[in-house]
Amino acid sequence: MNTIDYITKLTNTPSPTGYTKEIMAFIMAETQDFGYEPILTPKGGVLVTVAGANDAEHRFITAHLDTLGAMVRAIKPDGRL
Repeated sequence: MNTIDYITKLTNTPSPTGYTKEIMAFIMAETQDFGYEPILTPKGGVLVTVAGANDAEHRFITAHLDTLGAMVRAIKPDGRL
């Protein structure tokens, strides 16, 4: 699967606000399929450790996974919402 197809798969995955458990289960399965060992945190987050070349300097990436409740009414000609 190429990058565009994978991003499309991720963004088309249902994740309405209030259904965080479902999207977290999806992310757990996806990261396991990539060979990682995800951990579900006590607060319901997913933590995945990816080994790198430099173990002395760590990076942390975070993302909001359920769909935010904002609605887009229109996209203006200049691209603004």
